[in-house]
Amino acid sequence: MHRIRRFNNLSIRFKLILIIVTITMLALLISSILDGVMQWGEERHQRSEQLQITARNIALQTRPALEFLDPKAARENLNSLSTDMDIMKGCLYNEQRKLFAYYISPQLSSNTECSPTAQTDQRNSFRRLVLHHNMYNGNKYVGMIYVEYDLTSTYWRFFKIMLIRLGIILLVLAVVWPISEYLQRIISLPIAELAELTRQFSKQRDIPIRARKRSDDEIGALVDAFNSMTKDIRQNELELGHAIAELRVAKENAEDANRTKSEFLANMSHEIRTPLNAVIGLAYILNLSSPLTDKQRKCIETLKISGDSLLSLINDLLDFAKLEEGSITLEHVDFNLPEVVQKVLSIMELRAVEKNLQLLFDASQLSHTHYMGDPLRIQQIVTNLVSNAVKFTENGFVKVTLLEKPSTIGLDEIVIQVSDSGIGIPPEKISLIFEKFTQADASTTRKYGGTGLGLAICRLLVKYMEGRIEVTSQPGEGSVFSVSLPLPATSQSKTEEQQAIVMPELPIDPVTNENQRTILLVEDYLPNVMVATSILEQFGYSCDTAYNGSEAIQKFQRRPYALILMDIQLPGMDGIETSRRIRGLERAKGQLRTPIIAMTAFALAGDKEKSLSSGMDDYISKPFKPEELIKKIRHYLRRKA
Repeated sequence: MHRIRRFNNLSIRFKLILIIVTITMLALLISSILDGVMQWGEERHQRSEQLQITARNIALQTRPALEFLDPKAARENLNSLSTDMDIMKGCLYNEQRKLFAYYISPQLSSNTECSPTAQTDQRNSFRRLVLHHNMYNGNKYVGMIYVEYDLTSTYWRFFKIMLIRLGIILLVLAVVWPISEYLQRIISLPIAELAELTRQFSKQRDIPIRARKRSDDEIGALVDAFNSMTKDIRQNELELGHAIAELRVAKENAEDANRTKSEFLANMSHEIRTPLNAVIGLAYILNLSSPLTDKQRKCIETLKISGDSLLSLINDLLDFAKLEEGSITLEHVDFNLPEVVQKVLSIMELRAVEKNLQLLFDASQLSHTHYMGDPLRIQQIVTNLVSNAVKFTENGFVKVTLLEKPSTIGLDEIVIQVSDSGIGIPPEKISLIFEKFTQADASTTRKYGGTGLGLAICRLLVKYMEGRIEVTSQPGEGSVFSVSLPLPATSQSKTEEQQAIVMPELPIDPVTNENQRTILLVEDYLPNVMVATSILEQFGYSCDTAYNGSEAIQKFQRRPYALILMDIQLPGMDGIETSRRIRGLERAKGQLRTPIIAMTAFALAGDKEKSLSSGMDDYISKPFKPEELIKKIRHYLRRKA
């Protein structure tokens, strides 16, 4: 491979010379080898025939001596073999196959002898020829002659012939090389000129360059194509320059629009989440008040449901923005898949009961319960699918089925099927339901509500997990959504599973030290201050409030706090810079680290990372659930203790 690469890097001139010389030399070499092999075979054949004639003559001469038992006469006859210097041995055996007489060439060593019996070497070899000639008197066997012929001198003659041929090949090479050097110019010179013009054109596009046509063959056609290409390239570059300028302007406009969209989404999310946090928080606080009439409790419940619906819409918008930007990060943890689905069904149970629907679940076909993946995203997918199924089903059932299929990539393929007996989807509308802000029928939006983001989010999440989502449906008969995900099963034992499910949270006893239960709340929005303060006091914590970053730093310097809840968007100094300065004061004074939890309405991609990089310990987005906030506070207070 390396040699082929080196050959490809040679110039056309040298390639042509090398090809001409190589083909010529190969033709001569192959013809010489074939002729040499044929000559060598013919030479051996001639030597073999000559040896047979010699053996027959010796047989005629020595047969009388063999019949009259005269070894001396036989030896004299055998000595006539000395006229051929290449005959090494001549052995005469009688009818009993015993050695009767022999001839040994003087060129052999003195201790060389014939075999005492007729058990002689029967094979020819590369360096010798062997002949066995039986002698008969009529039909009577009288003896045998063994002759051994040395091919060394034949080799030397053949070698001299091959040297002469090699000299001829070298002479031909000396003649062919300059001829090929001359002939290659016919092809290589126009190509070299064309290559040089191409290099000039690549460096100086604005200078007119035109190749000179020398012939009407393929190279002439190549010159015509080059001239046409340079003309087209100049024209295309002019058009491309105008197009690039237009695209640059369009790109800048698109970036400005995307930046404006992101800023708008971030600001609108913050501005909506901030008062929504107060709405949901106050609904939670009012629900704990007593006594309440049934009407008051129903109003509070309606307020909470409306707040949750608005929060769900905001979360869908933010999730879809993250998915489209590719800024989502998937977890890879061990989780209980049936438990995740049961959690979704328990949330949807009230809505199903209100519509008198059967909510069914079947995990009997699973061989495992624990898998590796992102349980929160899988829960989000199942929640959207089940929510849609309940929404568009007036009577009958909604069923979730878990299946396990073998896969060729080494992972178990888990199929989550959500089927219902609802209104169904027309075949021509199935391809539209996974598009954002799209539903199968515009009338369903007015009747059932919704934004059309749920299935679009499911499709993107499944794509990120390298899975697939499919749907089959018939109008009036219901729909079946199937999500296939490659999830590796884990081998968690049943005992470990039970521990993971039923392990209770350790209770936290109320502390008596004022510093251990006083929390600094940094928040500038008064309704959220009221909500957070009420929730903290309800769980036994006292609250000190700072309305901006400077005030928070001043209060932190005056006294220690068990924990700090930090808003991000503050007047003057924001929460991120405030956290950095607090961490700097701790390092300068050698103080213990005070846990800081970001509590903000910013919930776009990167907001959590920015908060943690400033020195904060955790992040919770508004609107928050009171139990989630208290759980985080207890976690960090327990760790600090």
